[in-house]
Amino acid sequence: MKLVTVIVLSLALFLSSCGPNAEEIAQKQRYHDDSVATVTANRIERKNKLIGQRKEFKEELAKYTAELEAARDKMNKLKEFHFLRTDSEREQQIKQQSLYISKLEEGVTTLTDNIGTIESNLANL
Repeated sequence: MKLVTVIVLSLALFLSSCGPNAEEIAQKQRYHDDSVATVTANRIERKNKLIGQRKEFKEELAKYTAELEAARDKMNKLKEFHFLRTDSEREQQIKQQSLYISKLEEGVTTLTDNIGTIESNLANL
């Protein structure tokens, strides 16, 4: 009976000492810390990239907005009377300017949408 007790206690002591040692625990902690550092670095890099894209889009949006304003001013001038210009020339110029304004408006809409998407992505980071 004493032999069985000694064997059971020895087995329990052996199994309890089979856990990870200090070196294994430290290695797991380093792996965890490296993983966290990598994820953090990737997140910062992505955030900086998005901020750069947002800045570029805002600059481009400012250019498009200025061009759109100039195009609308030109449209107003085209609608005015010009000496020696036929009605068909006038209509053709107005039509071309309208198409140009439409393209600019589409560009403004696209850039505004892109900026909104980037800002949403930044908020989610």
